Amino acid sequence: MTNNLTGPPLGPVFTVSRAVLTASILLMLMLTFGGFGGMINASYCMNTMVHNLFKTHGNAHAAANPEVEYAELVHPVLRMPRMLNGFGFWCLLVPVYMIASDGYPIAQFFLLDTHGTVPWNI
Repeated sequence: MTNNLTGPPLGPVFTVSRAVLTASILLMLMLTFGGFGGMINASYCMNTMVHNLFKTHGNAHAAANPEVEYAELVHPVLRMPRMLNGFGFWCLLVPVYMIASDGYPIAQFFLLDTHGTVPWNI
């Protein structure tokens, strides 16, 4: 007596219905822990939003000093290099990096030999 889905009979230890139940339980556990992590992340974001709103709108000090300091560098930059401060450098740098990151895999696709894969060797 064999079952086509599970092979030889193993008795009540493993059946298809138990596999579905086990998979469902594991799925719910993963979703629970993932949801818990998402709630922690959302609480950090909410804390940041409330803090920034209070700092900009919720106290009397904000009315007297309209400049809000979100982050201050420990060692402030005294002088920005002229090349990094221009728009032209970044307009040239982005296409160079795009060609480097996208062009190499595309070139590999066209230049490397295929090794008898089914779609190419019929």
